[in-house]
Amino acid sequence: MNIDSDTPNSGVILVFDIDTDKASTISDVKLELEGQTVKGQMSNFTFHAHAWHTADDCAPFQNSIPASAQLIGTIDDNLEIVGDWTSDIGTKGRFILTYREPQKTFEVSQDSIVSWKEFRERALSDEMLSGNLIFRGQKSSDFDLTTHFHRLGRRNMRRFFNDLIYLQHVVAATQNRKLDLNNPEEFTELMFLGQHHGFPTPLLDWSFSPFVAAFFAFKDIEKNTKTEGYARVFVFDREGWKLTGPHAADSVLDPRPALRILEVLSRDNLRATPQQSIVMFSNMANIENCIQYFEGQSDRKVIRYFDIPYSERNTVMTELRHMGITHSSMFPGLDGACQALREKLFK
Repeated sequence: MNIDSDTPNSGVILVFDIDTDKASTISDVKLELEGQTVKGQMSNFTFHAHAWHTADDCAPFQNSIPASAQLIGTIDDNLEIVGDWTSDIGTKGRFILTYREPQKTFEVSQDSIVSWKEFRERALSDEMLSGNLIFRGQKSSDFDLTTHFHRLGRRNMRRFFNDLIYLQHVVAATQNRKLDLNNPEEFTELMFLGQHHGFPTPLLDWSFSPFVAAFFAFKDIEKNTKTEGYARVFVFDREGWKLTGPHAADSVLDPRPALRILEVLSRDNLRATPQQSIVMFSNMANIENCIQYFEGQSDRKVIRYFDIPYSERNTVMTELRHMGITHSSMFPGLDGACQALREKLFK
């Protein structure tokens, strides 16, 4: 059950099997809370088959999808909800919902801490330059790996789909073209464009360049900072994830858990090329736990990270500037140029 923080009395319920290719469903739910008792009214059930399912495969599922259902459960001290559901077609069952929110799992350790010199040398190794790896920089090692959309307390992907209509109108008005939400490529391009201009999406930015990732890790840290801490650069094996992770979701409305790497068209997105951008779509807030779960299932490591001390900030930004990686190059336009001049000319 996914509930947005600003709409606590409504959400969606997803029914899927994480270990198989069975069909799945999504439905809306309206909730009432009376003390420790939760009551829910489910409606608008949508059946999700997969591309390889035939009509005969789907028929048994489609014929058993209800129009409505009710649930009632009790919340315990661990925020676990245990209860029963019944539907208008006579089906019923018992459910257990366990509270799951992002938790910090990738901690700083002696193995993760490196100097800028060590990171630079590793970044130039044949492994790092192979093209199989992608990189993400984050300002603090305390930050979890979560999309902007999920960080704002959003979980309901049906609601997000409807919100994209507003972004679609803005893009049409400012760029004189309308991206079709029913076209998968244009839908993804719309999210990608919004992502690079501040619209919260369930996309996580990565780069093919470890040095671009280092720039994003350090760009918001003040010069000559006395603050102790570490900027973090993640390294993700996208080829290994194809063999490790869950099957890719067919759309943002697919109920199945998804963590999918997307290479997106970048028309009218001037930031995508210099940032050597690639994105990860996630319909889950808890990306770190998802990766670790599937790593454990396959016994294959697909993610690691480097923590670089804040004390090296000035050296990092100076060397990156000599590589041509600046605010001006990463953010084409007057804003980026002014930020680049600030970095160069002011203490």
